[in-house]
Amino acid sequence: MHINSPQLPEPPTAGASRYQGLLSKYWLDYSRNYPEPHYLFRYNGVDFSPLGGLQAITGQQKNGKSFFLTMLMAAALEPSSERVRSYLRGLELSQETLAFIGRKPRVLYIDTEMEDLNTVKVARRVQWLCEWPLDEQNERFRVLWLRAVDDEEDTKRERWELTKAAIEDFQPNLVILDGIVDIVHNFNDNDESSRVIGEIMTLATKRNICIWTALHQNPGNDAMAKMRGHLGTELANKSSDTFVSVKEKKPHNVKFTVKQINARNKDVDDFSYEVTADAGRLGVPRILDNDSQAARDYAQEQEDDRTMKALNWPAKGLSFTEISRQLAAKYSITSQREIYKILDRVLISKILIKTDGKYGRYFYRGIADADDPEQAQLPFGKPSDDEQAPY
Repeated sequence: MHINSPQLPEPPTAGASRYQGLLSKYWLDYSRNYPEPHYLFRYNGVDFSPLGGLQAITGQQKNGKSFFLTMLMAAALEPSSERVRSYLRGLELSQETLAFIGRKPRVLYIDTEMEDLNTVKVARRVQWLCEWPLDEQNERFRVLWLRAVDDEEDTKRERWELTKAAIEDFQPNLVILDGIVDIVHNFNDNDESSRVIGEIMTLATKRNICIWTALHQNPGNDAMAKMRGHLGTELANKSSDTFVSVKEKKPHNVKFTVKQINARNKDVDDFSYEVTADAGRLGVPRILDNDSQAARDYAQEQEDDRTMKALNWPAKGLSFTEISRQLAAKYSITSQREIYKILDRVLISKILIKTDGKYGRYFYRGIADADDPEQAQLPFGKPSDDEQAPY
């Protein structure tokens, strides 16, 4: 039986649409090996907050969102400070990302909603943790106070334009927008919410910076309630990391617990903090002991992976002797007992694979397959036989 083919539309003629000329900018070259994200922070060995990404902290009113953001800013600005190391135990600036940036990070804090005194307190908490003078401004830390933008016809749009101008002028690596709701006219408007979130994402991508935003949850007693309105839905959908801060009242004190709601990497452990009087009435957050064996194991695996990846891996792999020489040269690890311990760990975690036999050769995952040493490099690593899909 004869079947008539549907009539296909004629292809557009050259120059029929201006978008045809733009297509070359947006075709994805999937033959390239794209680098993994550079995460700015790490908690108990788990990376979060990638450069070029949008992140969010939510919670009910007065539930510690600004204290959480204070910790991020201090950890980014002065990771070697004794106070940062002591008060923010487990929260670190990624040294790999710091090397990638090539300079000490700059932080821009933008407050749209608090009184000027409270905004100053946030800034001074950061400076106290960094062990900087409280009454001097630092060239790597700037604060933009936009609550009082009220002399323009469109104050919401004015705040957003000032935010973009500040980012352009200061060129920060970390931006904290404390009060995203104050740059939109209607947080229940789908079109406006999508436009604003889209603009923030574009800015983060083009500048390759981290942009953190704060948005209240819907009112109520549900600690895991959704963020407010269509703006909150759009923010949750587009954020690489979303955290919630929950206030817990105890008989003699108050504790805040931070939980990760969404993540594009491994989930960060929940952690709790208290607000101390160690800096007088300024109030300084201190992370409580939240160490876990799972977190320690993951941190060790991440460290082992970075160590092995940094070695020079030929297609034929490395022998035990060759690995020992490189570990001695790069890391001054000369103890054979320590080398055996490292190799035992990386074989168990499948960071390295080894051919059969006592004198088998070692291969870093993703560089070559032990069964086929000449196999081309796989950009995301070769999965093991029992490995599940990531999603």
